[in-house]
Amino acid sequence: MLSIKYPLQWAVASTDSHSYGGVPLTGKDGEGELNTANINPAFSVLEVIGIYLLYRICLDVIKILYIIYILFYNFT
Repeated sequence: MLSIKYPLQWAVASTDSHSYGGVPLTGKDGEGELNTANINPAFSVLEVIGIYLLYRICLDVIKILYIIYILFYNFT
């Protein structure tokens, strides 16, 4: 499936010299390799699209309820 390759926190430069974006540069055995075995992406692309669509649907529902509210109170 489509997915973001690295966690979103990697986009932020870290001030710590021993880590890159909050992820330690040393592996479990301490030999200096980047341990990427347990790093999962924050959200896949499909999840981001789904969250955006839910956001748009919620906005549309709120707009419709607001229009009904205005119509109900203007004509009663």
